[in-house]
Amino acid sequence: MELAHEAGAAGRESPHIDYWSWAKTGMVAGIIGGIAFAVFEMIVAAIAAGNAFGPFRMIAAVALGRQALTPDVSLGVAIIAGTLVHLAYSVVAGAVFALIIAAIRPLHAGKGAIIISASVLGLLMWLLNF
Repeated sequence: MELAHEAGAAGRESPHIDYWSWAKTGMVAGIIGGIAFAVFEMIVAAIAAGNAFGPFRMIAAVALGRQALTPDVSLGVAIIAGTLVHLAYSVVAGAVFALIIAAIRPLHAGKGAIIISASVLGLLMWLLNF
């Protein structure tokens, strides 16, 4: 992959893998994916339940407890807490995924393998979290 993730002399059979570079790329990708997922969830919630902000309350409950699901916690607080929890999870998941890809050389040989792997992971995360 041409993201400057491998450092070392050209022609070396086993170049050093720059794991930090992979992790940073994964963090950014995690944020992008997390935002895309949040928008998708808001659209689905608006269509299905008439409340686009319901997902924020559910995610905020991770940090604030069941109380976040009630009007006792203001919508503003739920949105802020939900966003922070969701983005933190997205950053960590993106970094972990990128480090796994970096460690398995055949997977970072081509963009197709990364896209397929990321899609499978995204589907698994969605199924496990809901």
